[in-house]
Amino acid sequence: MTTTDPAINTWSNDNLSDLALEETTHGSGTTAQRTAISSWSADRPFFDADEAVWYYNSHVSAPGSITWTQIGTGFTEFSTTPITDDAEITSLSGDWIGEKGYQLGSAGELYTVTHIEFKSGTSTNSTYRVVVGLFKVDAETPVDTSPFLIAYGDQIVPLTSTTHKVELLGAPIVDGAEWLFPAMNTNNANVDYRSTAGASAAKQFVESFSANPAIGPHAITWLNNSNDVYVKLYYRRIA
Repeated sequence: MTTTDPAINTWSNDNLSDLALEETTHGSGTTAQRTAISSWSADRPFFDADEAVWYYNSHVSAPGSITWTQIGTGFTEFSTTPITDDAEITSLSGDWIGEKGYQLGSAGELYTVTHIEFKSGTSTNSTYRVVVGLFKVDAETPVDTSPFLIAYGDQIVPLTSTTHKVELLGAPIVDGAEWLFPAMNTNNANVDYRSTAGASAAKQFVESFSANPAIGPHAITWLNNSNDVYVKLYYRRIA
């Protein structure tokens, strides 16, 4: 069982322990398995494989009192609005860079984040690598020095002047009021990203490059960049 894609049908109906439930982010199984569950948090969607429908427990404050409610909004993909890119910025090796924090909706609404998009510039090489990551932060302009990495994508080779839409592994589920900071990291100081000249809203921090960055809090120091950077977040509302 993993923490990103557990299947309830791998557990016996009489062995749905509290520990097992608490270790999951979402569940899936048959209708019989779903209706046999005695406690289910509202922020944990469940996919009914018999009906091919997502459900959630609409008793937000009482997980032991279950009212299964269909989730009917999870098929429309939304995205944040990026800057208009008219320039390029050269990254630093081991440098996470993003534009700002984003809120996807309101408190109590649940979203799954699927992709991060960025645009590579003209300086490319077959040895260059970029990894995208999604951090929970404290505000639109982050201040807290322990951003929490909740997901990242497979490393890619940035192609010349190309838009890259990278899937996040595990498709994290977040509350609409949480601040999310999508960012890119690279293994080479010569990697270029598309940007906007003359602006200074982009935020970055330096950390050793890794193809598999650690999920959890990262102790960092925020830096301001001389240019805004193009980055776009894709997501779906599920409850």
